[in-house]
Amino acid sequence: MYKLGISLLLVLALAACGFTPLYATKGSGILPSEDKEVIGETSKIYVEPIANRLGQIMRQSLVAQFSPRVKSEKEYTLTVVNRQTLYSEQGISKDSVPSRITIGYTADYTLKKGDEVLLNDTAFAQSSYNILQSGYSTVTTKDAVERQIILQLSQNIALRVTAFLKKRLLNDEQ
Repeated sequence: MYKLGISLLLVLALAACGFTPLYATKGSGILPSEDKEVIGETSKIYVEPIANRLGQIMRQSLVAQFSPRVKSEKEYTLTVVNRQTLYSEQGISKDSVPSRITIGYTADYTLKKGDEVLLNDTAFAQSSYNILQSGYSTVTTKDAVERQIILQLSQNIALRVTAFLKKRLLNDEQ
């Protein structure tokens, strides 16, 4: 009962502060999970090819997030540049060998409409993995962590770009 009361209080507090989900439409009693205007706008984004294999994974993820089922004429161009920024050894064992590695990636991205730069920002994500006794397991784990970081970066970029476009749509309506 106590948890139910806290949950209800939290929902009421969020409703009172003007919080609206990113994909909510105006005027609906029950908020749908997709805003047709925002999806229509994000489907107009062309994601330029990104260098190397991790860049390909990021591009595929961004394309899937921006235009899930909608084909439209591309008005915007998103340019993403990946760069690995952090590779630190942690968790030093008794024999002075690192037992844990932290990897961080930074992605610089620019959203343009024609030649006009609309959004220019940077996203960062990091994760870490243990160095295992088996060399193969360590390499496999490292690859999985890098993929996880890239997918996290693509989600961050997609969220920021979508929020920017939604804000822009709201400002255009006023």
